[in-house]
Amino acid sequence: MKWPKKKTSKGCTVLVVDDDPACLDEYCDAIANLGYTMRSATSAPDALKQIAESHEIGVVITDLEMPSMNGISLLSEISNRFALNRPIVTLVLTGHSSLQVATKAMQSQAIDLLSKPVSMEQLAEALCRASAHHFATANRFQITALTQRLDPPVVRDQNAKQNNTPTEEELQAFTRMLLKLQHNKSKFFDPAC
Repeated sequence: MKWPKKKTSKGCTVLVVDDDPACLDEYCDAIANLGYTMRSATSAPDALKQIAESHEIGVVITDLEMPSMNGISLLSEISNRFALNRPIVTLVLTGHSSLQVATKAMQSQAIDLLSKPVSMEQLAEALCRASAHHFATANRFQITALTQRLDPPVVRDQNAKQNNTPTEEELQAFTRMLLKLQHNKSKFFDPAC
């Protein structure tokens, strides 16, 4: 199936994980044509390696059934290894959806479960939700880091205290991020709310 072409980039990189080369190619083409920067992996171990090496990856879409490590195990590993350090939003693709599969996916922190075959509209909507979730989470990470620098924990030895005051550039970047968040919020939510 040919997907309509779009040329704009939509922020974080999307990693698609599927052991079926035909499915992987189709989803990669669709995601790229929706305007997202994307990468691919044919196995969960390869996906974990790419996530560790690339901080641009913010959304992971994984097939559920894969050899050696399935999608649920991959989600658990992503959560265990990366959740405290950076925001990664996960979605699950499956040809065998059920309430039990959906429950396992959500317990493993997936924000969406897509049943194969996935239409372009379903994929676009799921990626829009995932991107919004990623940016909201990324902003919380930045706010938490800046707050910790502005109000550090009490240090017993005052001589060991580091200068945690943010630089002018960090404050400007933080302000730009807040303005961008406010602007992007209007794309997803009614401005009257």
